[in-house]
Amino acid sequence: MALLLDHHSGASVCGDDSEMAGGTGEAFQCYLCQVGVQGTFVDHLVACSSIPLAVLERVFVEGGTPDDAVARIDAQIAALQALRQAVVRRNRRAAAAAAVPRDQVAIPPCPDYASMPVADLRKRMAAYGFRNGSKSYMVGELTAAWDAVHINQAAAAAAAPSRPARAPGAATTTSRAHARPDASQIEPFRSPATQGRTRKVRPAVQRDASSSDAIDKGDGHADAILEFISTNERLLDHVLCMKSVDVGELHAALRKADVAVPLKAVSDFCRAQGFNVVDRWRQ
Repeated sequence: MALLLDHHSGASVCGDDSEMAGGTGEAFQCYLCQVGVQGTFVDHLVACSSIPLAVLERVFVEGGTPDDAVARIDAQIAALQALRQAVVRRNRRAAAAAAVPRDQVAIPPCPDYASMPVADLRKRMAAYGFRNGSKSYMVGELTAAWDAVHINQAAAAAAAPSRPARAPGAATTTSRAHARPDASQIEPFRSPATQGRTRKVRPAVQRDASSSDAIDKGDGHADAILEFISTNERLLDHVLCMKSVDVGELHAALRKADVAVPLKAVSDFCRAQGFNVVDRWRQ
């Protein structure tokens, strides 16, 4: 789709070699040109820039009215934000259940992102791998990321057993056991070099609040998968940045961590949460 969005000037330009010629697609493209000059739709896309461009293009070419396309974009953002909020709530409950005294695990106070300049916020967003947006959007994303990282560290410190002090000159005769690597040592999932066949993006209007409610219930396979993702910091960042997740690799990592979840349940969970998935099992 030959649609160029200038995020700095707020202008929208349509190329002559558009693949959306004729019918509703042409009308929708003209609509983008019209509102892009005013800056309203372009500002909306900048605020929603956490969605990859490929996903936006698939949403556009589905057709329908411009309002339908905007609703589908809003639904994608709502599903992503609901997942992030659910993960933050789960991590907070885990940290509270561990009952870690403040004098044992020192958690620094959350930075005051709201008072920071926009330039500093953009640098911090880039460090997390997030895309820039409005100031309120960046403050919310950075706060959620800070909570997830530091609460995970507090829970890990509480779970680690304390070592008794050895007497001076004492020799240890116990051999080290070969421990199985935990979830935090598993490599993050790689985006596949060849995407193969791409599946049409389904409308996500009904995934705004239901995904968060399903996670909060904490039952069945979805609870086990979410627990695995929330305890793996690198995988959690990979998912929150909406990078491609291979369902087969995620299922293999779950099996390696002794989490018994069927492949179909992993596929259904990823699609229900709006992940950008590569699902060879369904293909």
